[in-house]
Amino acid sequence: MSNKNTMTRVSFQYMGPSLETVVAPTNLVVSFYQGQVHGTVDIPDTQAGGTEYDIPFGTIAEASMVFVSNRSGQTVDVKTNGSTDIAFSLPNGGMFLLSANALGTGLESIKLITTATQSGAGEIEYHVFGDPT
Repeated sequence: MSNKNTMTRVSFQYMGPSLETVVAPTNLVVSFYQGQVHGTVDIPDTQAGGTEYDIPFGTIAEASMVFVSNRSGQTVDVKTNGSTDIAFSLPNGGMFLLSANALGTGLESIKLITTATQSGAGEIEYHVFGDPT
């Protein structure tokens, strides 16, 4: 039974069609968890493209909240749940966030794949929350 929670608050603004500033409503999601894993994937200088890195989930069986920030210097491909298919590509400087107020995300693993030879050291930050097996 989950007894801790994360609060994800997302807000953004953009330029509308008439060049007016539009502020989107703030969204808040509370995600419940018992387990958490935090860290970075270090990508060394000259690491070959196509290198795979698993984001460790530790004892987490299913994630209720995941945040990944790509500061590697290159686009990385993302695979989920052991799939051989690329779910999406995450450009350098990009991030992705999954936050759900109940289990049922189905997210059980994340694999990151470099798309080019690394130039200079880089890293990818991650935070995973969910319930253990």
